[in-house]
Amino acid sequence: MTSDRVVDHDPLVSTVDSEGAGMAVSSHPTHEGATAADIARRYLALCEEGRVAEAADLVAPAASIVFPGGVEYAGPAEQVEHGRSHYRRVGKEIEREESWAAADGRGWCVIISGTLGGEALDGSAFDGIRFIDRFRVLDGRITEHHVWNDLAHRGVITPG
Repeated sequence: MTSDRVVDHDPLVSTVDSEGAGMAVSSHPTHEGATAADIARRYLALCEEGRVAEAADLVAPAASIVFPGGVEYAGPAEQVEHGRSHYRRVGKEIEREESWAAADGRGWCVIISGTLGGEALDGSAFDGIRFIDRFRVLDGRITEHHVWNDLAHRGVITPG
């Protein structure tokens, strides 16, 4: 479900809560009509589907991709492959998005948060696990992607 119900009407910041279906986008297109939030959401969907070559097209060279515990990845292929060593499948239920112009004027910042659900390596199901993904998008490409979640805290994976 998607909705355009915007909670904050500032043209540089937009937020929609989960009751508004969890979709918020910056009001200014950043690249070929796509907003920074569009690019971030597309990247997450492509990674979830294992379409890493397409996801890589959305990432700038030398982008910073950092997961919990300070684990850094060179790109989405490495990120997705590492995930396969921790769980059989994982999906995101997006509950909230926020987008705003970066303070230094170089691109946009996007935060996407919600819960994770999926299947652990042992076959057990998990759900309701909090996550936050923070992106920085410049010229239509992701330059930073930082991830925080409770997978280790909830015992789904071991840290590292």
